[in-house]
Amino acid sequence: MSEQLSQRCEIVNHTNYMMVHGTNDQTLPFEGKTHSNFGLIPSRLAIEIIAKENSIDSGVQLEKSQAIAKYTFKNDSYINQLVAIEGGGHSWAFSSFNTTEELISFFDTVSKTKLDTYSKLYRVDQQQKNDVHVRSMGLEHSGPAIILLSGFNKNFHSDSAWFALLQPLIAKTHRVHVIERFGSGFSSPAEQPSYASFVPALDKTLGLLNEKELIIVSFASANILAHLWQNSPDSQFVTSLNGMVWIDPDVLLPHSISLYQDWPVYWYRDAGDTLITHIEEGNWTQRTRDKLIDERTTTETLIPSQYKAEMNWPYFDLISQSRTQIDKQVTRAREIMNYHDDLNRVISADIAIPTPISVIDTDFESYDIKNAEPDFVDNLVLWQQEGSLWSQQISEQSGGQYIPLSNSDHMAVFQRPDDILKAIKNIKSK
Repeated sequence: MSEQLSQRCEIVNHTNYMMVHGTNDQTLPFEGKTHSNFGLIPSRLAIEIIAKENSIDSGVQLEKSQAIAKYTFKNDSYINQLVAIEGGGHSWAFSSFNTTEELISFFDTVSKTKLDTYSKLYRVDQQQKNDVHVRSMGLEHSGPAIILLSGFNKNFHSDSAWFALLQPLIAKTHRVHVIERFGSGFSSPAEQPSYASFVPALDKTLGLLNEKELIIVSFASANILAHLWQNSPDSQFVTSLNGMVWIDPDVLLPHSISLYQDWPVYWYRDAGDTLITHIEEGNWTQRTRDKLIDERTTTETLIPSQYKAEMNWPYFDLISQSRTQIDKQVTRAREIMNYHDDLNRVISADIAIPTPISVIDTDFESYDIKNAEPDFVDNLVLWQQEGSLWSQQISEQSGGQYIPLSNSDHMAVFQRPDDILKAIKNIKSK
């Protein structure tokens, strides 16, 4: 730290710090140096100043082992630490200290949101440093791997929290990977998140997983992602696909798409950057928290009694609570805006393909119809009717199954896991 900075240093947002410094550094001396333009203070004084600025009032804890001395200041919230490498020079690597591993360990220690046991980040773009979060379970099993892709619920929330019950159930018999789109969960953020923009990253992720046989299970509007990936000329791993299960898919016909593009999608698009600025100022954080409370309560009521012990609530809460972060709120808004264009890409899509597609079709629309204003009822009834017919035709033409579910919620991933497991099993046996 320069002498000038030490006199003006003001840390506004308290932060964890780790400094690694060789005591024999000749470029930036550990004990500081006197210079008219670029004087340096000793590193031990620098960490004391940083700790004070971070409101750490405790004294220093000194720990020595071999050629390493650790000067640590910490309280209940933050750690500020200087690691002094005895005899070390101006270098990244030291014989007595693996800097890379130690820094990763430090980041893990102080991270407020840690990856869970089954999670891993896959680097799909070295230049942009974009990572895709994949949660993998049941890796001991043979046979086709199940790929879970999440879509929107009524609040347009869409991430791996929706598979906190279904994934461990599938993992009893299959390898199963949840792939999270950019901006969701632990995946890297995206400036313009959408199903279409994620297609290349999905293909690269599938390649990195190195699975030879795949069954894709998409929930809600994620069938758009599955369809765009399968029909992209640049997708390299389509030949690994054994079949798909679409759970309450978006109906890719003009009337239904016009409904999807109506409220609230058109409102988000009209509001545009003004809305983004409003969200970035924190105005929707409490609104998001309220929705999360409602979603968790609803989810609890949906899970069948025999599966309540199987539900991974800690993971559900870890992912869903991350939605309160401002960047996640912005991602959700931009994804809603871009959903309009995603739908335009697949309107009247030709789904008559040789890969079996089984469609699970709940009657959740009945609730919307029952509670709709009279002027909207006819459009909603047509949406439900054409959706069921379209889903049945896709299943028959592709060699899959049509599975209608009555008295069922849209969140069938929690309410009707048995039906999903059976659909997967039937595709596997073909």
